[in-house]
Amino acid sequence: MKNKVTIKDVAKYAGVSPSTVSRVLNNYLHIKPDKRQKVEEAIKELNFEPNEIARSLITNKSKTIGLVVDDISNPFFSETSKVIILKARQLGYEILIYDTSGEEDLKKTLKFLLSRNLSGIIVGSVSRYDQNFEELVGESIPVVYFNRKPEKSNFFSVTMDNKKGSKMTISHLIQKGHSRIAFIGGPFEYSTYYDRYLGYYESINEFGLTIDEELILKGKPTNDYIQNFVTRILSKPDRPTAIVASTDQIAITVLDAIEKNNFRVPNDVAVIGFDNIQVSSNPYIGLTTISQQKSKMAELALNTLILLIEKNLKETPEDVVISPKLITRKTT
Repeated sequence: MKNKVTIKDVAKYAGVSPSTVSRVLNNYLHIKPDKRQKVEEAIKELNFEPNEIARSLITNKSKTIGLVVDDISNPFFSETSKVIILKARQLGYEILIYDTSGEEDLKKTLKFLLSRNLSGIIVGSVSRYDQNFEELVGESIPVVYFNRKPEKSNFFSVTMDNKKGSKMTISHLIQKGHSRIAFIGGPFEYSTYYDRYLGYYESINEFGLTIDEELILKGKPTNDYIQNFVTRILSKPDRPTAIVASTDQIAITVLDAIEKNNFRVPNDVAVIGFDNIQVSSNPYIGLTTISQQKSKMAELALNTLILLIEKNLKETPEDVVISPKLITRKTT
């Protein structure tokens, strides 16, 4: 079997250094014409096929993008990750996924990713307060946020208008005749959960309804926590007739809890979720939800990152905030 021609073979044949061959492969402008010609002739004579390792010798960057998500088992992240992977491959990039699962320190994760010679990083699991790693990354590599972002950031982000989404849920439920509306949130250190809570709280006030803290669940919404909360509020004499869940995953657990308490959806209790994950459209579930157009969000994040990588832009593009859409199904 014939040995594969390497970049060193091309350099030796052309009488130049391997770094010069790399510069030619990466289309560097400041190369003497005679040296460029020698390298190009050597590539042709030796039938050299450059790969990404060869291209990265001089740039220290491979055509690989890091993708940091909070929990890949979460349908929102698994579905958006798939969009990013497929689109990246079409554009000649590969994706390295890192699942923090809410436990890993993001700064530690980014240190690991920065050691991988990546071209850029997409981050979907940053907290509202996490500023440290922006100092760590600096201008060494392009970074884009999607779905979540810190309150103060120098990097591009694409998110949904989560407050507006929550206000759409309350408006829809009030039109359906509901006035006792519960809300199940999540960890407020993440902008998605916090903004959805703010939208709920502001909307209840704007419509002149009473804020009842007993109808609001805050913190990490585990299955048992949700089940116990739903059981408790449905046993109240002035029980809620509608529940807004801050994700579709939570909403599906709510549906299960309602049934276990011998109530019917939507006759006794209406339910709305967030995210419009694929299972929410299942005819057996038929979940009314707020769509944040997750495929559009994922593609925007990837396309902007590749633009930053390939155009080497010095100015960060303006953040994109996607408008939510109410998807009405049978749970309301």
